[in-house]
Amino acid sequence: MNQSPEAPLPADPPNQTRRWWLALLFALFAIMAGILFLQRDDGLQQAVEVQGGHYYEFDSNSVLSRIVVQLINRRSTRLHWIHFFDGGVDDGWLIEHADEINDRPNLLLTLRDPAISDAGLAPLAGADVFMYDLQGSSVTDASLNKLPPSLQYLNVARTNVTDAGVQQLVSVPTGLTIDGRQLTENSASTFTTRSFFNSLQILDATNESIEHLSQISVRHELVIQGSGVTSESLPAFKKMPKPQRLVLIDVSLADKELDELRTYFRGSQFELTNWSDFENQQRQTAKNSVRR
Repeated sequence: MNQSPEAPLPADPPNQTRRWWLALLFALFAIMAGILFLQRDDGLQQAVEVQGGHYYEFDSNSVLSRIVVQLINRRSTRLHWIHFFDGGVDDGWLIEHADEINDRPNLLLTLRDPAISDAGLAPLAGADVFMYDLQGSSVTDASLNKLPPSLQYLNVARTNVTDAGVQQLVSVPTGLTIDGRQLTENSASTFTTRSFFNSLQILDATNESIEHLSQISVRHELVIQGSGVTSESLPAFKKMPKPQRLVLIDVSLADKELDELRTYFRGSQFELTNWSDFENQQRQTAKNSVRR
């Protein structure tokens, strides 16, 4: 007698139910993790804004992110910028939020406040910081011994950092802002050991600063600010390696002298401006590149 083929056995109801529950729990866990992540981000953003700062998140397609890709070899181009351009932050706030800050990748930290010192930066030594803008803060040479290895841009102009501290910056960063007091014969000679800077800004520059700059190679942008730059600096200007872009801010040069420099730096983008307009332009460029 022929027997009909056996029908497939039904799935074990307990096992099937268990699989559904596991899938549901996994989905709920993923959702909750996402919610917690968003809440964590919102918490830090709110903490920044309560202090009068700004928290920007750069879109991966923004102009600044594309520049970062050229400077650092990373797959992720999502940037997080904690921005205290006009003060409002101190050591206590940084220490309180150090864990949250350390958890962000590709950080840009603008901490322009004299209430920021070495103590406030110490807990951030292991942070993934791409940019430190510490202009006008109270940091000293000691902080330069503990810079994050990820750092590519540093601004220590108008701080308590000395030329001796600046001499420590042999290998990092590729972008640097210092002031004329920090640019001495000793620090300039240190910079000659490196091939080039991508960006170099000298604030409160003098004629002596221009003499020192003739030893330093800047590939992309050289910014010089200071009324102490006079006609006496022209011979030193004409010894400089030519950057792609030269910006002169509030310098004491007559039109004829500026025309001489335009001729010498032919082929470079040559700009003349004042400090207020320069900073406003930088802020606007940043705002145009970010997604809140």
